[in-house]
This record gives sequence, C-alpha cells and structure tokens, in this order.
Amino acid sequence: MGDATSWQGNLNKGQRAVRWNAAGTATELGNLGTNASSVTSSSAIDINSLGATVGYATKYIGGVSQGDRAVRWAASNTIALELTILGTDASGSSESYAHDINEPGTSVGYARKYEANINKGLRAVRWDSLAAR
Repeated sequence: MGDATSWQGNLNKGQRAVRWNAAGTATELGNLGTNASSVTSSSAIDINSLGATVGYATKYIGGVSQGDRAVRWAASNTIALELTILGTDASGSSESYAHDINEPGTSVGYARKYEANINKGLRAVRWDSLAAR
C-alpha cells in the first residue's frame, strides 16, 4: 500500500492511494471526490493481514476541498469509506488521518476537533470497525 501520482496525458491528477496484490499488481483505491480539474489526493498508510487498508483522502463537495479525512478501504473492494470526524469549521472543513489498523479492523490516528465551528486542536482517535460514515 502507499500512493502514486496519477497522470492523464501530461496532466498530474494528484497522489492516489494504491494497494498491491501478491503478484505485484497495483490497484488504485477510491477517493472522496475531486476538484473541477479531476485532481485529488489520497494515501494508503497501513494494511492488516486481511487486506483492510487505512489512510486518508481529501474530501471534495462540488469540487471544493473539505480537508483530508481518515478513510478505510475494505479488502474486498476499492471504495473509500470516510471515518467519523470530530466536527467541522464554519465552511465544513475538517482534518483526520488513520495511521494503523489491527486484525479486527479497529483503526487509530488523529483528528482536529471542532466545537461550535471553533478549532480545539488535534486529538487522538480510535475508530472501531463500524465507524465509517
């Protein structure tokens, strides 16, 4: 797992999370949208022995970035599942990253906490195996 730059012709479309199989074939993992130029960013950071992968992806709504979000990719597909966040600022932006995943699927990382749209700083976070939004 990791990331690679996606190119369409001579256009850089951003860093994309990838997962390699035992034969060495890379598969691009899903994202949480793109900007108006189809650019996005994601990275796979950890994988468990069952193939479940965690990392982050930049979330876009209507082509506008809402910040990096912790995500999980199931071993059986490439769909990015956004993990629960700790609030947003007034524009809907937030920040979270998943760094480790164990065998049952519990993930850990960190997220920026917001209360009433006010940034309260970074917090350690644990997501259980059902924490996808």
